Amino acid sequence: MPKITIEITQSTIDHIKNICNNIGINYTDEDVINLLQTDHDYLGKLLYWGVFDTEVREMLFYHLAKRFANLKWPAYGDSSACKAEFVQKFTLGAVEQGYMSPEVVKDFIDYFKSGGRIIV
Repeated sequence: MPKITIEITQSTIDHIKNICNNIGINYTDEDVINLLQTDHDYLGKLLYWGVFDTEVREMLFYHLAKRFANLKWPAYGDSSACKAEFVQKFTLGAVEQGYMSPEVVKDFIDYFKSGGRIIV
């Protein structure tokens, strides 16, 4: 079977890390590379549409939600209880795995409580 090589620029990796950092997740280059190597749907859309595309960003958020909370990222119209459960599980998982500092948790919670939706 032939091997396909795809070159991802450091700039693309940095943009993905910055999107994660905007929500308090401290992803490393290695984390981003692992995501790109394991989620071929995400990689394909990233290559086709680019890092700033809304669907590509939403796929990144769904990846983070699955990794840290084992839930989907809350959508517009989801109940307050659904959002509260997500925030609690997401922040707990991210802190326990060392990707979110406890100091950032309050900002993340406040943003969701204010009705904000994270679209970077």
